[in-house]
Amino acid sequence: MSSNLDRIGYDRRLQTHWLNRIIALLIDSVLLGVIVGIVAAFVTLPALFGVPLILVGAPLIFGTLSIFYFVLMESVYGATVGKRIMGLRVVTLQGKNPNVERAFIRNVSKIYWALLLIDLLIGLGTQGDPNQKFSDRIAGTTVISERIVIQIPEPKPTAGFESRFCPMCGLQLPRDALYCTRCGAKQ
Repeated sequence: MSSNLDRIGYDRRLQTHWLNRIIALLIDSVLLGVIVGIVAAFVTLPALFGVPLILVGAPLIFGTLSIFYFVLMESVYGATVGKRIMGLRVVTLQGKNPNVERAFIRNVSKIYWALLLIDLLIGLGTQGDPNQKFSDRIAGTTVISERIVIQIPEPKPTAGFESRFCPMCGLQLPRDALYCTRCGAKQ
């Protein structure tokens, strides 16, 4: 049985999706780094040679500020600055912005880079939507691209049929899903 890690090796759309997410994360990290640098400078200025404080305090400040930033931006706007630049948006499987709880669950691994890497590897190394980190699956969220909008007419439902199939990848979906959990295509 192949994993999503296997699929990412040959699926150009999936490669583009994850490259865009990584670039968005780098943009957000630079933005947060500047803010943390300013905050850390004010915290350590009174201590004059506060190098130990900045070495210990900066990662804590960065992790805490990161969680706050990602949760606020995604629950209110559906995207961070980096995601907006890259044309990405975080949505629930019903196509809405995640609430604060869902946004927190999907972003808690960003408090430390190693946790984020583990979250990503578990998501890609297991069966399920290849667009999701493991924490996205728990939160019931996914990241979609707003740049590519393909309108394919929905097949006519048959009587008593409670689900439908994604026209892009063929995955069976719940009737109310607005986005495919496998390929991220708008339904």
